[in-house]
Amino acid sequence: MPEDWVERHVKEALISVSCGLDIDKINKIQASMITALQKKADALKDATYDPKDYDAIAKAAAHAAKTLDLLTRLSQFAKGEPDSRPDLGREWLQALTDEQLEQVQAWLREAQEQADGADDQDDAADAQGSTPERRERAL
Repeated sequence: MPEDWVERHVKEALISVSCGLDIDKINKIQASMITALQKKADALKDATYDPKDYDAIAKAAAHAAKTLDLLTRLSQFAKGEPDSRPDLGREWLQALTDEQLEQVQAWLREAQEQADGADDQDDAADAQGSTPERRERAL
């Protein structure tokens, strides 16, 4: 009895801290989606379809696969795990021309300067004991 109570409260706490996301339900949905995709794949393999239906069948399978991927990534996020998508990192920068790269660098410098300026304003306002409303009116 106490184990059920503890298990129930731990589950409720996990749902609470994950903004209402019930990992057990997501796991059940994922299992159902995998089963459905397997059945769909078997049906496609064994059946003969009119070529004009191929597009609709492919779209249905793609939607189911995308839903499964989104649920999987959502559950990973809720568990604190990293995103399963491949990390492209900074490889995309290699495709930029020198001019494009210079523009990106300029944007990054501007963003950093704005962030530094905002931090300086916040620090000065905090030192003066102002409230966010006073700072907003001052701007």
